[in-house]
Amino acid sequence: MNNAWAWRWLARPWWVLAAAQAAVVALPMAAILHHGQGQVAQLRGDIERSENVLRQHRQAQAAFPDALRLEGEIARMTRQLAAYDTLRRDPGALIAAIRPGDGGKIAWQAAPDGQHPASCHWSVVVITDYRGLCRTLQNLAALGGGRTLRSLDVTPREGRLRVEFTLSLTAQQETNGNE
Repeated sequence: MNNAWAWRWLARPWWVLAAAQAAVVALPMAAILHHGQGQVAQLRGDIERSENVLRQHRQAQAAFPDALRLEGEIARMTRQLAAYDTLRRDPGALIAAIRPGDGGKIAWQAAPDGQHPASCHWSVVVITDYRGLCRTLQNLAALGGGRTLRSLDVTPREGRLRVEFTLSLTAQQETNGNE
């Protein structure tokens, strides 16, 4: 039999046999652990990248307004748009909103310009003093996007001011009204 090499191997000192057995077990285990350590390092890197992305998303989300504030803003804008629509459709509401104050007179009429219907342009005449003119212009500016001031003419008459201006819808309102 050819078992002589096995007997020669077993005849070696015990520490050589222990070292050989340890090498047979340790080398594959080292290869497996080395591969596992690489995967662990890769997982740690993935976790760090994910945490950084999550931190960036949280910072970006913190910059957004909260839902309650957004709902309040939407409600305020809805009320404002409803008021603008009332001013656009009801000349009396507009005239009341831009009143010049004590002793001022105001007159208005629809003023078609050939391209748009009369409801798109109004000619307004106000007879008032300087404070009434300032109040009227401030009231008109406070109305916001309902109408835009197209022309303004101020002339002194008998100690008073005759203010004539033309109001028109904004371009977006004109296109929405024609649809």
